[in-house]
Amino acid sequence: MTDYALGRFAVHVGERFDVAEVPGTTWILVEARGYGEVLNPTTHASFSLLFRGALEPVVAQQIVTLRHPALGDKAIFVTPIGRDADGVTYQAVFN
Repeated sequence: MTDYALGRFAVHVGERFDVAEVPGTTWILVEARGYGEVLNPTTHASFSLLFRGALEPVVAQQIVTLRHPALGDKAIFVTPIGRDADGVTYQAVFN
């Protein structure tokens, strides 16, 4: 399993990730979803992660370093995809 595989993240749904670029900011991993199947064992399946953050600050589309006690530091490209009264949703897609 690669370091950026669905299985590595899926077990941490519901847990907090610190956003290194914005001290004091944490996001909750709310979904880890796979797409399709692996046809070649040397490749990986596509998947996406959804994180939920507070209303402020809104982090722009960029690579952020997410810190997690079990996973360590992970550089992930995220995009804000929605905002409601409770916070902002960010998505990371792995192809």
